[in-house]
Amino acid sequence: MGAKTLFLGIDGQSASLIDGKIAAGAAPALAEIDSRLARIEVENDPGFGDGPYWTSVSTGCDPSGHGDYYILQFDPKTYDHYWYDEMKHMSAPAFWEALDAEGKRVAIIDWPHCPFHPIRNGVHIDNWLQHDTPSPARSFPESLIRDVIARYGDDPYRPGMHIHPIETAEDAKWAVEAACDRIDAKARLCVDQLRSGEWDLFAAIFSEAHDVGHNGFHLHDRNHPGFDAALAEAAGDPMHPICVATDRAVRQIIEAAGPDCEVIVMAGLGLMPLVTANGALDVITRRLDLGYSAEEAPIEKARAAYRAKIPLSIRSALSPIKRFLLGEPKNPELARRRFFPVLHVDHAGAIRFNVKGRERNGVVAPGAGYDALADELIRDLMEIRDADTGEPVVEEVVKTQEHYKGPEGHLLPDLFVMWRRDRPVHRITSPKIGVIEIPDREVRTGDHVQVGDLWANKERLARFAPGRKIRPADVTKVILASTSRSEAKEEALIPALG
Repeated sequence: MGAKTLFLGIDGQSASLIDGKIAAGAAPALAEIDSRLARIEVENDPGFGDGPYWTSVSTGCDPSGHGDYYILQFDPKTYDHYWYDEMKHMSAPAFWEALDAEGKRVAIIDWPHCPFHPIRNGVHIDNWLQHDTPSPARSFPESLIRDVIARYGDDPYRPGMHIHPIETAEDAKWAVEAACDRIDAKARLCVDQLRSGEWDLFAAIFSEAHDVGHNGFHLHDRNHPGFDAALAEAAGDPMHPICVATDRAVRQIIEAAGPDCEVIVMAGLGLMPLVTANGALDVITRRLDLGYSAEEAPIEKARAAYRAKIPLSIRSALSPIKRFLLGEPKNPELARRRFFPVLHVDHAGAIRFNVKGRERNGVVAPGAGYDALADELIRDLMEIRDADTGEPVVEEVVKTQEHYKGPEGHLLPDLFVMWRRDRPVHRITSPKIGVIEIPDREVRTGDHVQVGDLWANKERLARFAPGRKIRPADVTKVILASTSRSEAKEEALIPALG
């Protein structure tokens, strides 16, 4: 009983946090891993957040290959967002599907934002104790999740920590206790599964540092702008008990996997103080598109009068009829603009162009027209400054068409606005946008760094150039090589992932 390959993910713990706990003697299991395995940094694909970081490992391709760039994605037909469900919307296969097709036994426990397709020779548990679970807990086989919840419990955070701000010592105590209960429950499940079966690959991901780090980073980082010494004294550092509990779970699972198991551990993406201007991006793009002092068109004035005089209940009832009769999209205001923001993670704003032939009511010509507009917009974005210090607030603007060439690239935003995050920004300005106040980000005080870490056998990492960072999709190759025990066999499996 046990596993040939064990992959453990620690979502939301940075290398600096792990190293600090190792140095303090609070993470003996991770200290042992760090001493006997090689280590390499895993840098996220530019512009994307923590979700696609894990999706790219599960599929072996970047977001232009799997199409999962955010939990809420833009629909070019309606100009609205929809909740992205990997079971309904993702066609890219997971790497373990190729292993399953070979007859290998695999167990996948709470891998974030991964393809959720049937497997025949193992188990897959999804959205059980994950970060901000987007849909009900589910599994293959389908009946398994009911037994898991009955025996090990359900998620106390459901539907996610985004509804649980940490503002008092009692808030922090509840969040930490719930996190440790989740960690213990998942560890018990993993140990039981490892002791009762033989697995070619056993993978489990812990996300509690991610959950609590978003809302409680102001209690962990003494240099955080929101650090409250009195509250921190009363509440304690919420990250410490979570790291200790995760380390204990790691040891239990490794022991249950057996002495001959090949262990791979991936940590990331950790947290840092949240700094973002995403809350102002709609105003920024509106002013850059329409002009700072542009007057409303007559049709806009008519719509404003309609909204002012007709009650919301009647307008809501009439909207489907109006869209049917007039052929209007659900969000007609965006349909008339050349570009606009789409929902995205805090560290990078995301902008979509209204392209002819791609968006339902496209106004921007593809090709030269698209390129000219992109160059102009990038120049305008790079001119934005902190109104209080005069420092730039945009570090870089990433053109997705230049970086990502996969078949699902049309789903991605056209530009990522990479904000500078070395200091808080409250007001921004440029000649074209004037002065804009940045609204506070509610609940969250922590946001992700963009580099994680991978520990694996030295020979697995020898394929990569010394000293360089790898990408998430490179991790897939390491896992496949460990399950096949040869790079030649792993390379043969890569095409099966599409």
